[in-house]
Amino acid sequence: MWSSRLHTTSQFLEASKMVPTVAITLFWLALASSSTAIPCPTPQRPCVDFLIPVAVDTINQEFEAPQVNSNADAVNAILSIEAWNAPNVTERIKGDIHVQQTFSISARLCVPENGKKKDTLQIATHGGGFSKTYWDPEVKPEKYSYVDAALNAGYSILIYDRLGTGQSEKPDAYSIVQGPPQIEILNQLTVLARSGKLGSSLSKNEHITVPNFKKIVVIGHSIGSIITSGLLTRHPSAADGAVLTGFLLSSKRVTTPPRGLGLARSSENKRFSKYPNGYVVQGNQNDIQHDFFREGNFELDVLAYADLVKDTNTVGELIGLPLITAVPAAEYSGPLFFPNAEYDSQICGGYCEGTYNVDVIKTKLYPKAKQVQVNIQPGSGHGLTLHTNATGHFKVIMNYLDDNGL
Repeated sequence: MWSSRLHTTSQFLEASKMVPTVAITLFWLALASSSTAIPCPTPQRPCVDFLIPVAVDTINQEFEAPQVNSNADAVNAILSIEAWNAPNVTERIKGDIHVQQTFSISARLCVPENGKKKDTLQIATHGGGFSKTYWDPEVKPEKYSYVDAALNAGYSILIYDRLGTGQSEKPDAYSIVQGPPQIEILNQLTVLARSGKLGSSLSKNEHITVPNFKKIVVIGHSIGSIITSGLLTRHPSAADGAVLTGFLLSSKRVTTPPRGLGLARSSENKRFSKYPNGYVVQGNQNDIQHDFFREGNFELDVLAYADLVKDTNTVGELIGLPLITAVPAAEYSGPLFFPNAEYDSQICGGYCEGTYNVDVIKTKLYPKAKQVQVNIQPGSGHGLTLHTNATGHFKVIMNYLDDNGL
């Protein structure tokens, strides 16, 4: 399936062992600065990239927020958010903002032609610092692509760029790109899928046939898991099952923002040169390694790739995140799985074993959920799909879904 998918990538990486490092860097730079950060899959692969107009009607907050117009502003903004004496999120609220807009969302839909579970759609929401490429990297996809794993297990899968990331629309970073619109976008994607209208944005000559989806599984990573959990809170019947990665109610939970954030348009990566004020992105590989990777369990070319396809957060999203984090989903009654990393610096203070209680998670947040389970992936850091044992992480998820009739 994958040999036709940007087939020069795997061959290039093998050949790169014999060429100067600068050539590798130039290759990835050219890839990351193209009009679409990752080329559209070839016709032999059962996937298509497209834009979906998604209507949103929700309430955001007007925050007393630091303005970020430079790298210095970005540093000051983060300090003002994470300082022990900083105002909490409710103290920053000045009022409500009614968001009633239609946004252009970039998505990739994959449907296995003969997949035994192709009428079950997984909808995957990425976290901060990445776009949808987190789920479907071009570097060594046989090892690191969750989309690959889902297709091989027979599932259909939709990945998309969250609002303000990737090829999706980039509205105001303070008043618009916050948690509530992200939750409503995910909900509308489930509505479109269940109503049979998900394929209406595809051109008639596309090479996949969109089935009538009978079941929907939502999966998230990090901020994407917080958004996915928010879906279970606000729209408990939207999903038949949920998988939350990079997210756990832990006794060692930390809430520090991503390391090394600067103004996106000041980044050396020219993809961000026209981004509005308030969009921030991590500065270099060291920052990304610190937040997402665990020493001894990743490949250097994968870290370089993560740096070159890195993506943005917004000030509004970072400030408002506590308002949608760990809000009980009292009415969600489907299966719920938490596959997480052993060495996660973002959610467990660097080591997750022994920092959680499944009964507490269920009682406090998801009292009606079924088969609430946690799995700790040995050796992995926060960026689970980018570690050398990612296939084990994928297998655990697919086994859980299968065991629970999904």
